[in-house]
This record gives sequence, structure tokens and C-alpha cells, in this order.
Amino acid sequence: MRLLRLVLSVSLAGLLVGCGPKEDDSASNNAKKTGAELQAGENDPANKPTTKPEATPNPAVDPPAVDPPAVSDRILDRKKAQKLEVRHSMLGFRNTLLFYTFKDEKAILTLSIGNTDETFPVKGKIHLFDDATTEEGLKKWINNQHSDGLFPEVPTPTFTGELPEGTCRVTSHKQTGTSENPSPISPATFNNYEVKLSVKEHAIDKKVQLSPFTDTAMVHVKPEAGEVTAGAKAIEVDAEPASDVEIKQDGEWKPAKLPLAGLAEGKAVEVKVRGTLSHGIMAIGGETTGTIIGFGKTTWELDLRKDPAFRPAAEKLNGKRVVVTGTVREKAGIEIAKRTILTIESIDPAED
Repeated sequence: MRLLRLVLSVSLAGLLVGCGPKEDDSASNNAKKTGAELQAGENDPANKPTTKPEATPNPAVDPPAVDPPAVSDRILDRKKAQKLEVRHSMLGFRNTLLFYTFKDEKAILTLSIGNTDETFPVKGKIHLFDDATTEEGLKKWINNQHSDGLFPEVPTPTFTGELPEGTCRVTSHKQTGTSENPSPISPATFNNYEVKLSVKEHAIDKKVQLSPFTDTAMVHVKPEAGEVTAGAKAIEVDAEPASDVEIKQDGEWKPAKLPLAGLAEGKAVEVKVRGTLSHGIMAIGGETTGTIIGFGKTTWELDLRKDPAFRPAAEKLNGKRVVVTGTVREKAGIEIAKRTILTIESIDPAED
């Protein structure tokens, strides 16, 4: 009986071993291989995976990669700019200043044209402002660059770049006449010149790119002592000069002398004035109409609001001799104690 149980146990154990998973023949064979045999198998070219060779670039078919051109953050196009021209201050004629405002790009281009002689040197700068800067803020900044009346709070440029020498220059000029310096401190006769400007394209890093353009401006130059002013009209010594100011009496224009009778008492006086017109003027605290006429040692403001056609006419006649008619009166100011304002009825080029 014990012998029968032993035989059954041995038979059952054999069956269990036979039902187990069989070892993989290849794995078993590899396990039996030596290290030398394995190394030899790896070196066999038939056992190595095939790889596709890298293609050599063909310049004729595959052009080399090119980096995209650098694009400036702000592109300044003269056609989109607002221009302001300043040729004199409260002390009289000065070097001509040009301000080009690019309100969308928050940028201002400034040009300065020298007026000491007929070489007309030009210097330029580009000023960039923060994106939050308003158009009014840009105007206040410009005012503080040339006016005696300063605004207390103005934006500060985040970047200022000077244009290289030769970027902007005067290409030609011609004398258009003469003007009396509108200054009671240093009265003198200046030669008026119309100059043509050329500004080349210029980029500063990736910050800003200035597009090329041409423009014109007026410059007042004081001639040297004894110098004959080319192009100026000759004046006979014994000739009776025409009066710059006339008043209407009995329906006729008659020469008048300053100060005009009744003006100091607050009365309005009907007048005709010959002089040099200047448009786009700024003054202390904004106390100005923006347009003036200068004759002799006197400067009056011009009020152009009566007719919409007067403003474009003033822009066209800027820096030239004109004849205006209208009513003049005195007005008390804040920063300027007394202002003389002529409300014009007509404006025409002077024939003299």
C-alpha cells in the first residue's frame, strides 16, 4: 500500500513538470553561447540594421535658409506726421525748429536748421515715448522745447536717438525777401530764405525706422554788417516809405502812427497793416492766436476765426509779406500783460 502511494506521487510530480512553460530554444541556446560567440554574431553584417544615408544638400535644388529681415517696432512715415515750424521766440528770430509728430507711433522727429549763415547746418533727433502717452502730452512736450511758457507735467521720452551727420541736410535755398526782427530788444533786418530739406532713411536697432522724405522750411538769417542782401528790393534813400499801418477815416485809408488813438482806452480801431506773417506760433501759457504779423518793431496777433478760408491762406503765406485789414483792439492777458489782437476781414499777399 505504501509502495502504491509512492508510485502515484512520483507519477503526479512528473505530470506537473511536463505541463509547465517550455523554455525558448533560441534563448536557451543563447544562454549556452559563450561571450566570444555573441560578439562574433554582433559583428556579422547580416545581423546589423540597415540605415538610410543622410542626403547631401544640393545648393541648386535646396537654397540655404535665410533669416527673415529685421522689422523695426515703429516705422515713421512723413506722410502720417503732423508738422510744426518755429522760427522765433519772445526774443525774436532764432534757428528754425521743425517738429514732426507721429501720434500713432508715439514718436517725434525734431530738426534744427541753423540761421547764422547760408550754410544752413541741420541736426536731427528721434524721440520715442511710452505707448500710454496721449496726443495732448506730445503737444505739451513740444511746447516745452521752444516756448518760454512751460507746462509743469509733460511726458518724458523713453528713448532719444541722434541722427548721424549727413542724414538730413539742406539741398538748395533761395532768398524770398527780408523781415524785421519782431523783437523790441534787438531790432534788425533779416534775410528770408526758403530751403529744401532732404532726410535719408535711417534705422536704430529694431526700435525705430525713419522713412526718407523731402520738405521745405523758412529760415531767417541776419546779414553781416555792410553786406548787400542778394535778392532784396533796392530802396531809394530819398523815397517816402509807405506806412505799415493805416486807419480808415471818412471812408478812406490814411497813414497812422503808433500808438493808435483810442486803442489804449479799449476802443476798436479799423486798420490796414503791411508786414510779415508768421503762422504756427506758441507763447507763454498758450496766450496767442497762433498767427502774428510783424512790422517795424511791432508785433500784433491775428484772429483768423471770422472766415474758414483765412487759416489755409495764413499757412500758404507763412513767412511772407502780407496786407491785412480788420479791427484791432487790446486785451489784458495773464502771463502777457497786454495783447494786441487784430480780427482780420481780409488777407492778401503784399505787392511791395
